[in-house]
Amino acid sequence: MKTRIESILSRPDVQSWVEALGWGLLVLWFVLSAAIKIGLYRNGVAVGDIFLHANAMANSHFPGKLLYTAAYQVERGITSLLQDHFQPTSLLLIPLFHLFGTPIFLILIQALGPLFLVGALWVTGRRFGASRRLILAVALFTLYNAMFLKAVVDGPGGYRHDAQFLVYLPLFLASFLARRWLPTILFLFLYMGIKEDAAFYPIAFGVAVLLFGLPVAHDRRLTLTVVALATAYFILSVFYIPAWIHSPNIYVHSGMSKIGTGLIYEAAHGFIKSNWYNFYLYFIYVILCLPFFLAGALDVAVLSIMSRPASLYYDFSIVIFFAFGMLLVLTTLNRATGRVARIRRLLWIAFGIQLIVVVPVGLAAFHHTWRKSMEAAVTVPAADTEAAWKMVDKACTVSPADALLQRFYRLPYWVRPRAAEHARTVVMVDPGLYPPQALWRDHIHGFVAANRARLRLVGRAGPVSVWLDPKAPCLP
Repeated sequence: MKTRIESILSRPDVQSWVEALGWGLLVLWFVLSAAIKIGLYRNGVAVGDIFLHANAMANSHFPGKLLYTAAYQVERGITSLLQDHFQPTSLLLIPLFHLFGTPIFLILIQALGPLFLVGALWVTGRRFGASRRLILAVALFTLYNAMFLKAVVDGPGGYRHDAQFLVYLPLFLASFLARRWLPTILFLFLYMGIKEDAAFYPIAFGVAVLLFGLPVAHDRRLTLTVVALATAYFILSVFYIPAWIHSPNIYVHSGMSKIGTGLIYEAAHGFIKSNWYNFYLYFIYVILCLPFFLAGALDVAVLSIMSRPASLYYDFSIVIFFAFGMLLVLTTLNRATGRVARIRRLLWIAFGIQLIVVVPVGLAAFHHTWRKSMEAAVTVPAADTEAAWKMVDKACTVSPADALLQRFYRLPYWVRPRAAEHARTVVMVDPGLYPPQALWRDHIHGFVAANRARLRLVGRAGPVSVWLDPKAPCLP
């Protein structure tokens, strides 16, 4: 017999209101994500990888300079982001970046990338008989997770090339579950072409599918093909391609250096310390669909050993796998009979309570992230920034303060403040303009103070000053 609450929820008018509320919360998430990220960019908070990639894309010229950046040339002796992580998929962004002509394009990839996850969940759920309300519930449950939400907002970073996982991994999983060979292989390679560790996931997922199966029909030959291709790609991208493109592959070397005695302890300690366990508890229902639950185990183990936090872009892939697994688990439970059907009500109650709690917690996380990030906001008068831009010799290396990068990021020989000793020209913002939370990030004023005897003042515009280092070479 239905309870009174179930009777109320089953009424058509109530269901319509619930669905409308779900869509409203979904739209609100994307509005807040995009607005906060653009706001942090415009207030000088987002100064990290966003400008590294914007600079590389602005200075890409086929065929000689692809994702070229002098920042890495002077810091690590490599001339392209392709030699940092082997990321050929990022090449597809270059024409789009030039079309939009602003780093905000990259910010929106990360802010709105989860739209592909929602769309893929929708197509997959409808294919296997899930109701619209169930798909909405899983999407909201995933997006309003506080750690995932913080990873998407990513105040100081702005954009990470891992944000492309949000686009291609959902498309790969939706194609795989639909047993579509061509799009599955296409999106598999686009996904793996973002970063080396991406291959971990289809390998682990495919092996687990072969061992444990899925609650829906799947193509065994396609699964074997995915595992074989992912394994081959991983071996090439980690052990052979770096040698061919003269890349030091410091990330693999760093990970390998952690391997030794006490490995299990280090992995377990990092798993707890870096908060990876939170995802496994949060998406606990996915344990009923082992391929999705185990897909990220290998990469999470490596990230735990390397102490990479779960609240940053490292969590994109595992959240996507968990979201798909959760959708299939809940869809399957709806059709279950016998003993499983008897525990279905308890699972639905637990999921409903969790969803009711997670939405306000997610909204609070949006507010907290915005408030804390804005404590590092820096605003430099546009007229002074423009005047400094005109004083700079753009044919030589230039190291501008991070607060000026919205104007200076296109420099052909941009050097980051941490390597200012390699720059011919240094552009400083007076320390008095920075709030305490932002001052520690700026290395330029410390460099100028320590090397004042050899630097020559080119000119000043308000709080911005331009300095020439006669001892630094013009080019890297």
